[in-house]
Amino acid sequence: MRLMEEVLNEDNRRFGIDLKIITIGDLSTGKTSIIHRYLNNAFNETSRPTIAPDFSFKVVKINGANFRIQFWDLPGQDRNPVMTSVFCQDANGVIFCCEVNNDKSRQNITKWKESLSNMMEIQKIPQILLENKCDLLGEDKYNEGFEELKKFSNDNDINECYRTSALNGHNVDKAITFLINEIVKNLDEEDLKTVNTLNSNKLKKAKLSNKQQCC
Repeated sequence: MRLMEEVLNEDNRRFGIDLKIITIGDLSTGKTSIIHRYLNNAFNETSRPTIAPDFSFKVVKINGANFRIQFWDLPGQDRNPVMTSVFCQDANGVIFCCEVNNDKSRQNITKWKESLSNMMEIQKIPQILLENKCDLLGEDKYNEGFEELKKFSNDNDINECYRTSALNGHNVDKAITFLINEIVKNLDEEDLKTVNTLNSNKLKKAKLSNKQQCC
């Protein structure tokens, strides 16, 4: 992990501040495909079940400031508290994933959240619930059961819920953008000061570089 931390610290100088999002849920609910869709606007036909934590990132600009969004995709086949606690440290947000037409995967979100609560103060960070594979529903059945999903989300103190499709991209960008904005709102003044300083320094370097090129 030390090498990864050094790389992240180096990237901070270029990208601004890191925001860490963990994705968690049962096996085969489409967690990895959702992240791939958000990062690449494409569906990964060769995606396989996640058997070890996976890391990816995307740099986004919010209110003129750069943020590097880290996605930590956790495996869905077990709830190993030792392994999970390591990768959940300093998380800023959580994406819970379940699957349409699979009530068990939705009910298991309660267990996943309970596991996280034993490792971190999850109630202090924004969370969303994605009921994935909504492309399996016909248009006439898309809204069926959605009120139950909203109630489940509210009962478990999850900020917002969406029906998504990693296959066609439905609601993926909208849901993750909502989560990122909630995380940014949740940052304290010291974090925001760091963002402003980093971006101000980057602007000064860019202006200096332009002057040097002109002379």
